[in-house]
Amino acid sequence: MKKSIILFICTLFTVVGFSNLPIHAQVSNNTTSQIVVQLTETEQSFVDTAVGSILESRPTNGDSLEIWDVRVSSDGLYAMVYWTLDPAGGVTLLRKVDNEIQIVEEGGGALRQSDIERAGVPSEAAAEIASDWGQGQ
Repeated sequence: MKKSIILFICTLFTVVGFSNLPIHAQVSNNTTSQIVVQLTETEQSFVDTAVGSILESRPTNGDSLEIWDVRVSSDGLYAMVYWTLDPAGGVTLLRKVDNEIQIVEEGGGALRQSDIERAGVPSEAAAEIASDWGQGQ
């Protein structure tokens, strides 16, 4: 099932912590996130890892980080988190190995199915998590 949603918005530099479902981001000035949907436990774990990585690697300059889509493969081993950090956006490709979630690739723009496969994701899982836009092989 594919969905386009805004999951939460963080407006500061670091995320202090996450609770379990639904997503609740607590930031340093005690501002909380806007909750639009509930995530499964698997989706939540992928989002937690992606948000930590995004906020560590990019200066926010006070801009909002929006996680607007999360796609998890049916085997639960791969996920793509789609995000916007004004004025740019990007994706984070993740995989689960021995119950640990790892960042495979992160960057601006979309990853096509063929890009995801080149990163080592099996073709069936890559098709499930690839973006709908710009999807040529």
